[in-house]
Amino acid sequence: MAIDLQTIEERLAKAKEEAAFWEKARAILEDPRLKDLITPQPRPVSSAQSTFTQAAAPRAYGELKSRVYAVLPDADTYASSTTQQIVDNLIEAGYVFQAKEPTIAVNGALVALEGQGLAEAYGKRGNAKLWRKKRQKREEQNQEAPEGAS
Repeated sequence: MAIDLQTIEERLAKAKEEAAFWEKARAILEDPRLKDLITPQPRPVSSAQSTFTQAAAPRAYGELKSRVYAVLPDADTYASSTTQQIVDNLIEAGYVFQAKEPTIAVNGALVALEGQGLAEAYGKRGNAKLWRKKRQKREEQNQEAPEGAS
């Protein structure tokens, strides 16, 4: 691809226009009358937000998954919970979410538990999946049984 003198002049003119634009923008942004408008102001945290986003120490990896697993209904009880019910149970138990959207965090934990073979989607109620602990296979149950207890 050959570059001719006209192409170079067009690109140079465009670069000069952009430089002039940025110089004007800099002059506007340096105006002391506009400093207050440009400087970001911290927003006050509402009480609803503070319930879920309190500043806390970093948590151990997998803490939410273990908490979610603890409140999942057992497979033998024929009970199941929606993601929102699990969130409500965790809040009642005193768990403070660091996530902005607790239902999304819990759903992610449920999907991870499902991938590990610890939880299963058992059905649906409306658009919500019903979750419970996954049934253990016979071989796993036999391995967990104490020796000599046949």
